[in-house]
Amino acid sequence: MVLRGETSRKTLLAEVAGEEKRIADVPGDYSVRNALGVHYVQLGRNDEARAQFLAALELSPNHAVAHYNLGLIAILANHADEAFIHQRKALETKPAYAEAHSNLGVLLEATGKPDEAFEHYRKALETRPDNAAALANVARQLMRRDRPDEAIDYLERLQRLQPDNPVVFGNLAAAYSASGQPSRAVRAARDAIQRAIAAKNEA
Repeated sequence: MVLRGETSRKTLLAEVAGEEKRIADVPGDYSVRNALGVHYVQLGRNDEARAQFLAALELSPNHAVAHYNLGLIAILANHADEAFIHQRKALETKPAYAEAHSNLGVLLEATGKPDEAFEHYRKALETRPDNAAALANVARQLMRRDRPDEAIDYLERLQRLQPDNPVVFGNLAAAYSASGQPSRAVRAARDAIQRAIAAKNEA
């Protein structure tokens, strides 16, 4: 596993070097700046990533993805106000941006606005029915609202997308139990344990 990680990092560094050269040759290419910013984030170089996303916005002020990425960096830095600004700007430019809806929902939920968050999670799913984060968030909110039968539908959809995720099966077990389906709850709990063991062995 370590060897695979080292190989991936070498590949990433090679891609970064190529993008840095392209920017040196064509500094006005905002798409390359955005791609370089993403790779900087993957390397943990968030300050450099932020600089590239800001440069992309100077070149293309309505670049929804750059706003979205700046919002992610702000979330990582615990700068909620800045994160709100960039996620909202991403949606102003691209209203059907599922990931931005999902992240804005997380921000709203974290600041005590679960109803507004719920609407953004739903909008994310209207745009992308297979958005895993939104499926998980809608299911969680439905469980908190004591609506396990509805939560099950979202969790089963998520389980089909992530068949090896033990957390999904654990949440399904809780939803089945809350909806009065003990046998299905037991099966889901067993599946959660099996997948957790498998994931540990692969680590």
